[in-house]
Amino acid sequence: MTTPACHPFQKLCCISQSGDIHLLLVATGPHILSLDLKNGGILSRWPNDAVQSAERRSLEELGNGIMDDDPPAKRRKPNLSKRQQDEQEDESRDSSTSVEFVSERAKGQRRKKKETVKAVLPNVSHIIATLDGLRVVATTAEDKCIRVFELDSSGQLTLLSERYMPKRLCAIALSKSQSTILAGDKFGDVYALPLQPSLEKATALPSKPQLQKPKPTKPSASELTVHTKGNLEALRQQKLQKGSASKKTAPTFEHRLILGHVSLLTDLVVGADPSNDSREYILTADRDEHIRVSRGIPQAHVINNYCLGHTEFVSKLCTVPELPQFLISGGGEPSLRIYDWLRGTCVAAASLEEDLKRLISNSAFNGLKSSSIRAVSCIQAMNVRGADDLGDVIMIVVAFEGIPGISTYLFHPEKCILKQDRQYIVDANVLDIVLLKESGLMLVSLDNVHSPLSTKEPTSHALAPAIRVFGPRLEQFDGKRQFGWVGYDPATGGHGTIQIGSFEDIASKLNETLQSNDVRHEIELPSATKPDALYSTLGEFLYGLENLRKKSQGDGQEQETEELAVTHPEGR
Repeated sequence: MTTPACHPFQKLCCISQSGDIHLLLVATGPHILSLDLKNGGILSRWPNDAVQSAERRSLEELGNGIMDDDPPAKRRKPNLSKRQQDEQEDESRDSSTSVEFVSERAKGQRRKKKETVKAVLPNVSHIIATLDGLRVVATTAEDKCIRVFELDSSGQLTLLSERYMPKRLCAIALSKSQSTILAGDKFGDVYALPLQPSLEKATALPSKPQLQKPKPTKPSASELTVHTKGNLEALRQQKLQKGSASKKTAPTFEHRLILGHVSLLTDLVVGADPSNDSREYILTADRDEHIRVSRGIPQAHVINNYCLGHTEFVSKLCTVPELPQFLISGGGEPSLRIYDWLRGTCVAAASLEEDLKRLISNSAFNGLKSSSIRAVSCIQAMNVRGADDLGDVIMIVVAFEGIPGISTYLFHPEKCILKQDRQYIVDANVLDIVLLKESGLMLVSLDNVHSPLSTKEPTSHALAPAIRVFGPRLEQFDGKRQFGWVGYDPATGGHGTIQIGSFEDIASKLNETLQSNDVRHEIELPSATKPDALYSTLGEFLYGLENLRKKSQGDGQEQETEELAVTHPEGR
C-alpha cells in the first residue's frame, strides 16, 4: 500500500553562527533543509533538482550494473579431426536424449525487457555541525556515505566532499579540535577521517565505488580436454553462465581504523578531561551493555576504563559541555544512568519503567494497544543556573521509542541527586529533540506518519504537527522555584503565560514548510508481513532499536533486571 504523506523530520540540528544567526537544519527523508528560526522559511535545500537527477541516474547504474550487455560472441568450432568430430556428435546425441531444455518463451513471443531498479535516494540518518556552524556533516543510510557541507551566513548549503564507507554508519561525532570526523559503523568499528580531505588525495583517489564491467566467464576446459557426456554438459552450462558480479572497490580516501567493539556499536560521543584541556577521550556504547572509555587519537586503542551497570543494550549517550566530567546514558531496560566516566563509577541511576507506564496512561491515545517498545531513543541535556532551590542543575530530556511523550529529570551535580521532574504529552511519537541553550527553547520532531504508540501502523488521526516548540518557564511550585517548559500549540496558537517573542510562530511556520510541495513526496507504508513484526519499512529506518534486544531473553521467561531506583550512592 502506498499512502501519499509527508515524510517526518527524522533529524534536527540547531546552529548558531556569529552575528546572531540562528539556523535549523532538518532531515526529511533524503533531503536536508536549512531553515531560518525567526520565520521558518527555507533558505537552502539539498539535494537540489540538478543534484537529485544526477543522484538518481547514478543509483540506477549501481542498481542495474551495466546498462546494456554486449551481444554474445559467435561460437567457433575447434579444428578437430574427422574421428573426433564423429565422437563428439555421438556424445551430443546421447546428451540431447537424456537432457531436455524447455524454453520459457513461446515461439514468436518477444523477449521480456530487462527490469530496471527504481532509483530511491538514500535517507539522511545523522546531522552534526562544527562549533562555529560553518561546516555540516551528514550521513546517509543506504549508500553509507559521509558528506561534508559548507554553511554560509545566508543558510546556503554547499557540498564539499562525499566519502563512501564500507559499512552502514550508526554514529558520528567530531573531535575536540573540530578537524576530524569520528564515524562508527554497525559492526563495531570506529574510523577517523579528516573533516576536509587533502586536495591532492581527493583529486587523485576516487571516493565513490566504481563499477567495472564484469568479464565473461571463460572455462579452463574445452572440447579437446573433455570427452564424457556429463563433463560436456557441465562445460556447456559453464559457458552459459554470466560474468561474475562486479565488486565494490575498498575506500581509497584518507581514513584510519582507530578502535573496534566485538559487539554492535550503538552510540559515540567525545569526552573532554576537565583537568587537562589537551586530552580527549572517545566514549562508545554497544549492544552488550558496555560503555568503553578510550583515549583520543592517536592512542584510541588504549582503553582507559569501562562504565558498567546496564542490563540491556545501551542506546544513547550524552554529555554536557558545561560539566564534561559527567556522562548520561540510556538503555533498553529502560533506565537512565549518570557516570563519572573518568573514574568509571555510576553516581546516580533511575529506572524509567514506571515513568514510561505513566506516559502511556496519561497519553491521549492510551486506548490504543501499546507494544513492548520501551527503549530510550533520545537524550538531551543542558545546564540550568538557579533553576532549583538546591542550586544549578542539569536538565535531562528523555524520549522513548514509539511513545508520544517526553520525560524530564533533574540532576544536582554537587550532591549527585537524580530525580524525576515532569512529563509532556505530544501529538505523535517523538523522533528527535534539540535544545537551544541560549534561548531555552526545546524543539521536538514528531512522527506524523505512524499511529501514536505504534511503529508499523499508519496513522488514522488528523495530521499531527511535524514539530512542537516548548519555551522555558521559571515558576514557583509548592513554595519552590522550578524550571520547566510550556508547549506552543500551532493548531490553537496558545502557549500559556510564556512570551516566546519572535519564536512564537516557528511551529506553525515549520509545519507549513513541511506540507509544502517542495518537500512533499509519497511514503510507502506496507502492512507488517508477520503479526509480531514491530516495524513497517519506514519504521525500520525511523526506529529500529528493538532489533538490538537479544531474543533469547524474551521467550516467555521473566528477565532478571537490576532493580534501579533514584539513588544517591554514598561511599563510592
